[in-house]
Amino acid sequence: TNLDGPTDCLAVLTAANEPACTYISGCNNCRTGTYVNTAGSDSSTDCINCVPGQYQDQTGATACVDCGAGQYAGVAGKETCDDCSIGKSQPNTAQLQCVDCTNGKYQDTVGQPECKLCERGTKQPGAGQSSCIACDAGTYADMGSTTCPLCESGKADADQNPASQCIDCSSGEYSPAGA
Repeated sequence: TNLDGPTDCLAVLTAANEPACTYISGCNNCRTGTYVNTAGSDSSTDCINCVPGQYQDQTGATACVDCGAGQYAGVAGKETCDDCSIGKSQPNTAQLQCVDCTNGKYQDTVGQPECKLCERGTKQPGAGQSSCIACDAGTYADMGSTTCPLCESGKADADQNPASQCIDCSSGEYSPAGA
């Protein structure tokens, strides 16, 4: 069916009660979130929703665009991509969802392609977190740690800084675990 003008265009509504097209000089543009890549289309039903992982923010498009790293589009017909929330990341393009940061990592900023490793002296035992937890004195945690283990017996946290490695006791000294 041909749409003969603005009235016919408005009569075809999307699920969000928006016009399916925009009337311009006798031809109608497909709405944002959709595209049509063939000439001579005669109906708004020829407009194809962008697939999940893609978007289109322009009317009258002939293709959709992949969401970038750090973003996702979980449903079809998106006008924009959503940023990954804190505690999540997405290194790939054209994705349907973001993934939780794994144990030992965190993300405190939205829209990021990668999670950050916890710094020395901190840990993160859980997934999907926005920060790391400081370790106590008498423990040591390297980058990306999930725990803060006690210094082994015969070693000590001499400077009481969990970011510094536990060091061997000198000859004539001893240390129980966790000192």
